[in-house]
Amino acid sequence: MALVVWELLGHTQDALAQRPSPGNEYQEGVVLRSVAESGDNSGPGFRVWYVEESIDAIEPRDTDPQDGIPDLAPLIASTGNRVHQYLVDTLGFRPPLVDTNHLPAASVGGDSLFDIYLMNFGSGDGSYRSEGCLPEQGWCFGYVAMENDFHQGGYPSLQIAADVLVSHEYFHAIGAAYSTEVDVKWNEGSAVWAEEKFNPEQEDFERLIGVFLRKPWRPFDRSAGSAFDGWAYGTGLWVWFLDERYGESIVVDIWEGLDASRGEVGSFLDVTDTLLRSDYNSSLEEAWVEFSQWNFFTGSRSVPSRSYSGSEGWEEVAQEPLELAEDSGNFSVEQQAEGLSSRYTPISLPDLGGKEKQLWVEVEDGVPVSATAYLWDGTVSAAIPLELVSGVTEDGVFRVSTKVSWSGTPRLVVVVTGTVRGAGQRTVRILMREVVVEPEVDAEMPSPSGCAAGGSSQGGIFLIACWAALLFLRRSGRQRLRPHPCSISRTLNLRAVRLQ
Repeated sequence: MALVVWELLGHTQDALAQRPSPGNEYQEGVVLRSVAESGDNSGPGFRVWYVEESIDAIEPRDTDPQDGIPDLAPLIASTGNRVHQYLVDTLGFRPPLVDTNHLPAASVGGDSLFDIYLMNFGSGDGSYRSEGCLPEQGWCFGYVAMENDFHQGGYPSLQIAADVLVSHEYFHAIGAAYSTEVDVKWNEGSAVWAEEKFNPEQEDFERLIGVFLRKPWRPFDRSAGSAFDGWAYGTGLWVWFLDERYGESIVVDIWEGLDASRGEVGSFLDVTDTLLRSDYNSSLEEAWVEFSQWNFFTGSRSVPSRSYSGSEGWEEVAQEPLELAEDSGNFSVEQQAEGLSSRYTPISLPDLGGKEKQLWVEVEDGVPVSATAYLWDGTVSAAIPLELVSGVTEDGVFRVSTKVSWSGTPRLVVVVTGTVRGAGQRTVRILMREVVVEPEVDAEMPSPSGCAAGGSSQGGIFLIACWAALLFLRRSGRQRLRPHPCSISRTLNLRAVRLQ
C-alpha cells in the first residue's frame, strides 16, 4: 500500500470550498497536508488531512518511522483500511459510497480515497459529515472529521484512539450507504457496537453502555433527543445483545431492512420485530424481555451461561432503592413502567424457613408487563429466576402471580419489563402475600422426566414458570444454547415446577 503526501498551500482552495480547508474551518494561512494509503481490491483507501500549525495542529510525534510525517496521520490511514476490511469484508456490510462517483474529484479531496480531516474538537472527538445524497435511494456519502491530537480524550495510546474513532465514524459512513432516516439510538448504538467488534480491548464500549445500564427505566421506544445524548450511545448494549443472542449477521440484516423499508411508516424497531419473526422464530417483545433478564447478570452478578460473555467487567444494571419486607415476608411496593423499559426492585426478605408465599405483580390500567424475579444471596448458585405471565382479569387489572419459598435471608429482585411500545407511564404494584389456593383446571402436563411439581429445596436452583392463555412465549435456539426446563400448556392455573 502506497503512502502519498499532498500539500495545499495557505489559502482557501476553491476546489475544496465545501470541505475543511485553510480559511474554512482551518485557520487562514496554514498549510493543509495529507497522507494517503491505498486500499486493496475491496477498499477505497484513505486520505488523512492535517495541519502542523495553529490550534488544529496534529500530534507532532514523528518516531515510527522518523520520516518528517507525524505518526498519527499514517496511523489513521492504515487503521482505516483495517476497519474497512473487518466491517465490509468480514462482517458483510456495504462499503460507503465513493464521493467521486457523484461529485467532481476536485471538490471532494481530489480522488476517490475516503477522506478524514484532523482538527481540534472543543467537545467530542469525531463526526461523520454527509455532503450529498441520492434522492431516489436515500443513500448518502461524505467524509469524517476527527480530533487532531487526542490529548484530552483519555485514550491509553494513539492506536486505541485511532481504533475507536475510525471504527465508529467509518461505520456511520457505512450506515449512510443504507439509509440516513435512522433513529439515533440504532445509528449510534450500531457504531458503538462496531467499536467493540473491531477492537474488544478498548474500553469505550464499556464506558458508554454504562450510561444505558444506569437508566434501564428510560423508555427505549421514545426519542433519545440527539447524538449528544450519551444514553443513545449506550444503546449499543441492545445491538450487542442481538449479536450474542441471534448472531452478528442480524445487525447487517437490520440495516438491509432499513434500506428496504425506506419511505414506509416504521422504525428500526419495526424492522427488528419483522426480522425476528420471519427468521428467528422470535419477536421484539420476547427479545426485549430476555434483554432485561440478561442485564440483571452484569458486573458482579455476571453469569455467562445466562447472559453476556465477559460482562463481569461491566457496570451492574441500576436497581431501585432497597425495600424491606415485614417479618411475615409480606410487602407492597409500587414502581412505574413506561414503553419498552425495565426496573429492578430489590426486597430484603426475612428467614421463613422454607414457608411458601405468593408473589403478585399488578398493573391497574390493564396494559401488560413482563415480570421476572430472582432470589439472590450474593452467589451465582442462589439465583432463582421466576417467570411471571398472565392476562387481564375481569376487573381490568393485569395481574400475574406465582408461589415462591426460601430459607435464609436472600434478596428478592423483581424485574418489571414494559413490553408495549408507546404505553404511557403506569403504576405497577409488587406484593408478597399468603398463598392463595386456586382451583385446578385441565392441563397437559410434561412427562416426569422433564419437570415435576414441587415447592423448594434449600441450596437448589429452581425455575418457577407461569403461563396464561393471553400470552405464549415462544423459545428459539440460541447461538449459545441454554436449556428450557419444560413446555406446559395451561389455561389460567399457575403451578411451580422444579428443574431436574
